Amino acid sequence: MRASFELEWRALVRGKALWASLAAVALVHWFAPDLVRGDGTAAGAREMGVRLAAGGSFAIALLVTLAAGCGLFARERESNRLGLTLVRPACAFGVVAGRWLALTLFAAALLAFSGGLLLCRGAWTSTPCRHHFAPRLPSPMSVALLQYDRYVADEHTLDAVKKAPKGAVLQHLAMKENERYEVARPGETLAWDFGAFPAHAAGAPVVAIRFAASYDMRLDVRGTFNFRAFAADVTNKTQSVLELPLAAAATNAGEKLTFVNRSPQNVMVRPRRDVELLLPADSFAWNDLRASLEMLSIAMFLAAFGTFLSSCLSKPVSLFTALSMVAVALMAPGVVEQYPDTFDANLVDKAGLAMSRFVASVTDGLANASPVESLSQSRCVEWRGALRALAVNGLLLPACLLAASAALIRRKPR
Repeated sequence: MRASFELEWRALVRGKALWASLAAVALVHWFAPDLVRGDGTAAGAREMGVRLAAGGSFAIALLVTLAAGCGLFARERESNRLGLTLVRPACAFGVVAGRWLALTLFAAALLAFSGGLLLCRGAWTSTPCRHHFAPRLPSPMSVALLQYDRYVADEHTLDAVKKAPKGAVLQHLAMKENERYEVARPGETLAWDFGAFPAHAAGAPVVAIRFAASYDMRLDVRGTFNFRAFAADVTNKTQSVLELPLAAAATNAGEKLTFVNRSPQNVMVRPRRDVELLLPADSFAWNDLRASLEMLSIAMFLAAFGTFLSSCLSKPVSLFTALSMVAVALMAPGVVEQYPDTFDANLVDKAGLAMSRFVASVTDGLANASPVESLSQSRCVEWRGALRALAVNGLLLPACLLAASAALIRRKPR
């Protein structure tokens, strides 16, 4: 394994792939401030700058690592040198793992360089990150299961829906639950359970809320938030995200965040999307480290995936297959979320949506990871999530792919 690692690492360094990639990362950070188009505020410019610099560097690390992995054994097979590489007693898994480790170190060097460049911009790193807590709600699918019988028996439900398979109806109800609005009429109170919020939190929490109004009208919202021994009044327009610091007050609202609507109009909130409690976490530097670990875990998986493809395919076919599957994995969650119901769809659309749902479920841990977005929005990347991503996406899944690669490269060509 050690010899395989050293040979591949020397090839990356002497072949100038490492230096060219480092130069590309430096150029992205150099030009990022000039390319930023924010919303006219310093916070908006900072968010877009971090997103562009970190996201561009992350993309470079992923693409170069994936391309290098797709060519690891393909080029040796084409030049008839693969048999010499695997002369016994060389361990096939050791050869594969050593080269994968070299690609992992390559990606880690690029991400560490990018993270260091981010820390050099004081205007971007002065904002600390915050913990985000969502209301404690049952899963959308469990809510859909409870609603299924009543929904199908309702006389207003379309016949096409009643005749559809139960799985399709449940998916439809789960999507509706994700977008469900709770309505507060004048004088009424909305409440959300935040039982998972830390019992002894340091400092007062901040409410992040987005109100909406009927017919998407822009209206003034007035009301009062209460949570535990904290409260705050709100006066704000709808259609914008409001961050409202809570202050100590003579109240005891318990573990539920409540909002009393004192507006003359109805206001609406999507509990799964539009309400959170925020708490101060730590510095941008620590968040940068955790985000880099999540990015590295994805790069490690793609390096192993490219290695697996190169063990049985040529480099052009490996690269095309890898890029196609990455594109599908990135698009599948959006297709599932935005596609309307399929009750009146044709067979082709139904088949395509079924495939998208399958891909989205398989690649959920990879495609839904958003370290760049969290870093740009000062959302704390939790240690638990970063270490879990590193263990599963960076070690467990690559180990399975590397074992399959070792078995494939031992096969003699016919």
